[in-house]
Amino acid sequence: MKRYGLFSLLLFTILLCSGNTVFSEDINRIIQNDWIRQEETAGRSINSPEALFALKDRAETLLSKLVEEDYVTPENRESLQKKMDAITPEQVEKMTAEECSDAYLDLRWEMRNVIFDNPLIKDIPIVFMKGDRYIWQLIHEYLSYYYRGTNTTGKGMYCLKNPGRSFETVSLTDGKFPRGVFSTPSLSYDGKTLYFAFADFSKVIPEGTPRTTAGDMARQGHDDHIGEYLQEKEGKFHLFKMDIASGDIEQLTDGPYDDFDPVLLPDGDLIFVSTRRGSFARCTGDWEPVMTATLHRRYQNGDIRCISWHETNEWNPTVLKDGRIVYARWDYVDREAARYMNLWVTNPDGTNAQALFGNYTEKIVASLQPEEIPDSNKILFLGSGHHIAVGGPLVILDPTKIKYDPETSEDTLDCIDVITPDIPFPETLVPDNPDKAYVSDHYYYGPYPLSEDFYLTSYSHDPNGGYLSVNGYGYTGTCGDGYSAGKLGLYYRDRFGNLELIYEDPETSCRYPLQLTEKSTPRTIASRLPENAPEYGTFVLSNVRESLVPFPEDRPITELRVFQILPKYPGYVSNTPRVGHAHAQNARVYLGSVPVEKDGSAHFRVPACKPLYFQAVDSEGKAVHTMMSEVYLQPGENRGCIGCHEQTQTTQKNVPMQSIAMGRPASELIPGPEGTRPMSYPVLIQPILDRACVSCHDGSENGIAPDLTGESEEEFSRSYNNLEPYLRWYEWLGKTIRRISSLPGECGCDMSPLTAILDDENHLNIGLSPKDRATINFWLDANVPFYGTEDPEDQKRQLNGEIIPIPPVQ
Repeated sequence: MKRYGLFSLLLFTILLCSGNTVFSEDINRIIQNDWIRQEETAGRSINSPEALFALKDRAETLLSKLVEEDYVTPENRESLQKKMDAITPEQVEKMTAEECSDAYLDLRWEMRNVIFDNPLIKDIPIVFMKGDRYIWQLIHEYLSYYYRGTNTTGKGMYCLKNPGRSFETVSLTDGKFPRGVFSTPSLSYDGKTLYFAFADFSKVIPEGTPRTTAGDMARQGHDDHIGEYLQEKEGKFHLFKMDIASGDIEQLTDGPYDDFDPVLLPDGDLIFVSTRRGSFARCTGDWEPVMTATLHRRYQNGDIRCISWHETNEWNPTVLKDGRIVYARWDYVDREAARYMNLWVTNPDGTNAQALFGNYTEKIVASLQPEEIPDSNKILFLGSGHHIAVGGPLVILDPTKIKYDPETSEDTLDCIDVITPDIPFPETLVPDNPDKAYVSDHYYYGPYPLSEDFYLTSYSHDPNGGYLSVNGYGYTGTCGDGYSAGKLGLYYRDRFGNLELIYEDPETSCRYPLQLTEKSTPRTIASRLPENAPEYGTFVLSNVRESLVPFPEDRPITELRVFQILPKYPGYVSNTPRVGHAHAQNARVYLGSVPVEKDGSAHFRVPACKPLYFQAVDSEGKAVHTMMSEVYLQPGENRGCIGCHEQTQTTQKNVPMQSIAMGRPASELIPGPEGTRPMSYPVLIQPILDRACVSCHDGSENGIAPDLTGESEEEFSRSYNNLEPYLRWYEWLGKTIRRISSLPGECGCDMSPLTAILDDENHLNIGLSPKDRATINFWLDANVPFYGTEDPEDQKRQLNGEIIPIPPVQ
């Protein structure tokens, strides 16, 4: 990889030499104007008694905590206490508005002095990023295509020498990079190495090209050159690292991919997010190809391996103290697409990926930018939305309190503490008014915890903008003009409501404050995957009936079905081409079934590196429970499960030392009938209809409705279209069986009217064999697909009854 020129060692010495620089009159005015805006946001004026008393309350709480933690000097404590004691109801009642304002400013300056004398902040430089964002939706923020399409370029990485005492900054990247855009910085644990992403636009965007917006991109419509773009190496986000002392810069990745969100592992490798996985998101317009980006690992020798085989996007990995990776995943299998962008964890080798928080709730749309709090097991994250630019309230998650509601099967919110309650969770629905969603007039971004009570962050007094304000349903709050966002500055924030400006640029946003200091190195989790591992993994299920919501007692589980879901490819436009009745659903492959023993246990092999979901099936061949998520195994991975959507942190009780299934070799998958690899209605279902149904439902003048003949009709066939009223399925729109998670006894065969019709007296003797009926039940439970591919040419073949291979992007 390329190496770039040296950066002066003297500069690094300057960066670390900080003092109590006196602010200029201009900067004093900027800070005081910021206080005025804060009070206006709260509906107050600094010359009001309400603002003064609220400030005093925050000062008292702050000082109490600083004293408790021994974070305040006796002199500062005495000085601040004196200022607070002077503010009494009797004194304030006598004040004029001007005197009230003077008292407010006097106390506020004293508080600011105490805040930035806190040893968690004092004399510790901050590295951060300057630069504008592409403003539309979360799913676009980290992809170079949109920055390139709007010519969003400029700025870079900077260091603020003395936070809270000076606005003096030094650029770390000026003159070292061509014209382009930076993204997602992070630091090594010793604070000496800076990692970030950069996209070089100097060769792909002509000099002088004007800046545009998402609206301009949308109005221009489909990009005829998207195929060429996907193959280009130029203009993509690649990873770089900088030795801060020497200024040495090394490029770490290359190729026709977006690589971003680098984070150092304790063993020296890197975890990052990359579009190398291939495929696209399933809910985008014809002008917005959203490439799937998932977790990857870069080894110190330069080798790169995909460690997440999730079928859509992931973001913002960071390393927990215990060595696991926490990150955000967009998880919408057979359910609502605009929700479920929340926190997951995985081992650094990609094993044991599992939901941590928020995968089964609509009370928070996106949990982003997680950072574990020092000396705590809690995680600070940003609450955000889907159809707006990234931004929202600051939230603390306590992993020990995570649980599901046993009645609804959804995540409870008892485990979170919203630090900024004045900002609602964006895009969540207003209670009792499903036609309105929350947005906010101001927002946070990029939290960096110093402790459970003190944080660095970016903040804007203005809305964060995005799709909702242009095309969304009625919303509560302000979202700007949609194509721009409130400019972000660097701030101190604490649990007690205090917010202090650290630095702002007059032209552009400042994001990702990172302290230039040493941090504790997390535990190293060594991989247990075998060398030369086989291309399969093994699951062990303890008891399928260990479920959050109990299974029906009269439906014993005898087998598990294993489906592989296929990422969207080769097209990228939502619901184009359609796969079936369900809106924008995945194409899928039925890999086969495995037995479940009498004690509820199962032990079986599955192909590695493929997104899978399971169904628990009863003795009549009907699914009792189905996943609305997915799971995958690494080659050679052995993974155990307690049950089927069991309570978070469940430990199994009163079980034998060894289950029945573990007393035998792992089961191999028993393949399904023809027309399931991948799924194909013309091969799987239409022949049954031809044998048993078409003699009556032949579409003739004297025939019985509905017409169940197999002639092609629009995208599908006549029988498939005509069966639609008699079917039920999971999807993201209003026809879904359930939106958030499935419940036992509510699968497709249970809920479809067709099941009862086939059991009525008119259809008992139509010639359906037990095998035919089992096949129909299976298809109903498989989400009633028509095609098993999104490739238009392969769909034509399937429509003609041909067998096609499993699509290449898996």
